[in-house]
Amino acid sequence: MAALSAKRLVCSEMALMVVITALICVALVLRVSTEDDAWAM
Repeated sequence: MAALSAKRLVCSEMALMVVITALICVALVLRVSTEDDAWAM
């Protein structure tokens, strides 16, 4: 039973890492796109 909960905890941690990585990528893309717009202006 403990092993099952531990595996679930690891899976949730991995999912959290994926979500955080995706958010960072989106933030970087948005920053780059806004900088490109500023350069275009």
